[in-house]
Amino acid sequence: MPENKKKKLRFNLGLNAKLVLIFILFSLLPIAIVGFVSVSRTSEELTKEATTRLKSFSKSEAEKINLSLSKIGASSKNLAEFATNVYDHPAFFYHSDYWSTDSLFEGPQGQYGNLANETTSIIVFNWYPLDEQVKRDLTLASALDFVFPSIKEDNPNIDNLYIIGGHYGWYRLYPNSDPDLTSPGGFAMDILPANLNESGVDPVFWDDLDETHNPEKKTKWTPPYVDVTGHGLMISALSPVYQADKMTAITGVDITLEDITNRILDIKLWKTGYAFMIDKEARLISSPVQAYKDLEWKKEKLEITEIREYNLLDAANPELRQVVGLMKAGEQGLKTVKFDGVKKYVAYYPIEDTGWSLGLVVPINEVIAGALTTRNFILIVLSGLAIILLILIFLCSRLVTAPIKKLTKGAKEISQGNLSYQIKVRTGDEIGQLAENFNQMAFRLKAYYATLEQKVKDRTKELAVANEKLIIANQIKSQFVSLASHQLRTPATIIKWGTEILLKTMGKKITEKEKEQVQRIYRGSQRMVELVNDLLNVSRLESGRLIFKVEEKQLEEMIDSVVKEYQPYLEKKNTKLVVEKPLTPLAKVNIDEEKIRQVIIILLDNAIKYSPEGSEIKIKVEQRGEEILYQTKDRGVGIPKNQQNQIFTRFFRADNVSQKPGTGLGLFLAKGLVEACNGKIWFESEEEKGTVFYFTLPVSGSKKAPKLTTDKIEGKGLAGAREPMLDDKILKNKNLEI
Repeated sequence: MPENKKKKLRFNLGLNAKLVLIFILFSLLPIAIVGFVSVSRTSEELTKEATTRLKSFSKSEAEKINLSLSKIGASSKNLAEFATNVYDHPAFFYHSDYWSTDSLFEGPQGQYGNLANETTSIIVFNWYPLDEQVKRDLTLASALDFVFPSIKEDNPNIDNLYIIGGHYGWYRLYPNSDPDLTSPGGFAMDILPANLNESGVDPVFWDDLDETHNPEKKTKWTPPYVDVTGHGLMISALSPVYQADKMTAITGVDITLEDITNRILDIKLWKTGYAFMIDKEARLISSPVQAYKDLEWKKEKLEITEIREYNLLDAANPELRQVVGLMKAGEQGLKTVKFDGVKKYVAYYPIEDTGWSLGLVVPINEVIAGALTTRNFILIVLSGLAIILLILIFLCSRLVTAPIKKLTKGAKEISQGNLSYQIKVRTGDEIGQLAENFNQMAFRLKAYYATLEQKVKDRTKELAVANEKLIIANQIKSQFVSLASHQLRTPATIIKWGTEILLKTMGKKITEKEKEQVQRIYRGSQRMVELVNDLLNVSRLESGRLIFKVEEKQLEEMIDSVVKEYQPYLEKKNTKLVVEKPLTPLAKVNIDEEKIRQVIIILLDNAIKYSPEGSEIKIKVEQRGEEILYQTKDRGVGIPKNQQNQIFTRFFRADNVSQKPGTGLGLFLAKGLVEACNGKIWFESEEEKGTVFYFTLPVSGSKKAPKLTTDKIEGKGLAGAREPMLDDKILKNKNLEI
């Protein structure tokens, strides 16, 4: 396919896509956003409502169970208070004519029991002595026979009521549990072991209820246990009985968990939800068959004799263990747990009196089923509306793109030079006006194009002439600077030498005033020579004439040489110079010795010039990889921050040193010399605190190192050397005042 056709196709498709996108942004997108928000909010609200209902239901069911248990606990408490009253008033309640221990029968193993036709069953185990005190306590306890029936009648869930004395040594149990009316003492003789509780009771509730461990005299609940008489899983509420502020007996109320278990089994949640209950040790109390797999009960039935050995904290599912841990801690809430890949909500709420916890488990997809149905309905409606809008968008885009395609074709013809082409669009709207403007533009371009080429040629010729004049003027300027510098250098040097000889030969023959005048002439000629040398170097830099003789040199030796030359001036200014260099020689560098020596002189000269008397200057040289790093650090006036970007500019001098002598060319020349040797130069400075100048040179043998030469060669940049601030010969004469 030709390139122009590809571009046309790409443009047409892009235009249609843009128009459709615009319509979508202003029509479908708002609807989609509103629909999404509606679906999200609806789903969130329905889900929130369902989970709230689930948590509320778990709370309601747990509170119902707790209320039922609270009534039983209150009955045990009331029974204990009545028994305490009996023991506190023995004269009033002791009636041996109603019942006495004479009705007891001794069994073959030394235990005692009573007749089946009596109101309560009496048990005295063979390990507990039936002495006079015990007989008296048993007779006093017979007063409870008058309240046992009414308490049981008020609470149908109660299975047994009793009073226990002597650390579980004797029982008085209502109703009489002797199954054989013809055999005296049958319950004690035939059902229970003669030495029951001899080794204690597990758990030992007697000690837990006494005045030391239970000073508030609270009712406490036993863990669920299997009844020895075959009544299944049971739980007991125990309360202390006191005599003279000391616990002497325990009253208890036993209830079977059948009613509570049936309540758990009857809970129906959505389609497959269920409830389960655990005790305060996280052992399973009750759950329906459908919960066995989730709760990892691996048997077909929930055996009462085995269920007490199963603890849900031992489950393999870590998420289930986490929830069970919260239930055991008495927490309430709702968590998500994954059972065999299916996510389910687990709502849990504590049963406060016993420390148990009720859990409700429902698959999440069942909880949010209503929200999903509503969401699907909204999505169907939005999809239908979107299809209708897409059809309308397509039709509208066709109305817009047809004239635009004509306009595009006309623009392409004009861009290819066909300025006679006319775009025929008569829509009467902005597109039609745009087409008319294109036609007028083509007409005007056609007129302008006729004279444009000639104008371009004329302007190009004028620019060439101006550029040639500029080149000639620049050459004349450079030649003038070079010639003037050479012409000025000779007389300035003669004056400098003449005053130097005059000071040496006639220094003691002329007056101090005449000597001061000669010194002024010397200093002026010296500055003149320095300025002329700098101007010559600048001229060579701009003309591209730099003469190099590249040799392998040791940078430390050059530094030592410069430092030695500057020592008299340092002593005169009372300035301390510290040179820090490695103990072992540095790698050599390929340089023009005189050029780099001049850089060191420029940096040291500036450090001395702009530092106060009595300060310290530090020179440090070291090797870093394939480069030698040199630095000069002073504690001088520093460089203003707003002028630091101009410091290497020709003739630039910072405002804070403008009163000191100088040309503003030293750092410009130093930068050119270092970069000509493939090095880098930079600085760090803070006003009133000092400046550190750095430069690097590549070591010999590295990729960046200049090639060695045996003859002088011409290169780019600048040539020559700037003389030290003080002439070598004068520097050696420490007694000469300048």
